Amino acid sequence: MRASQDGAPDDLAPLHNAVRNAMNNTRGLWVAVIVTAGLIVAFAGGGLAWLGGTPAPLAVLAGFAGFAGFVGLAVAVMTFLTRVQD
Repeated sequence: MRASQDGAPDDLAPLHNAVRNAMNNTRGLWVAVIVTAGLIVAFAGGGLAWLGGTPAPLAVLAGFAGFAGFVGLAVAVMTFLTRVQD
């Protein structure tokens, strides 16, 4: 299978370039969306833990764990989608 200059297969090169350009031009906006979604995950996880009977300090830690996991995974996916291939 042939590949274009950026390493993407020729049939996927236009899609790959479009995703990369869209993400690079609005990277700050995407980070804001990811952090906002992470906060929603944190409040949901912490709230559900607290409603389930977990003490408040541990529920906060559960919410933080959800936030850190979600944001870490989402930023890794964003970086994967926008990286420049050698």
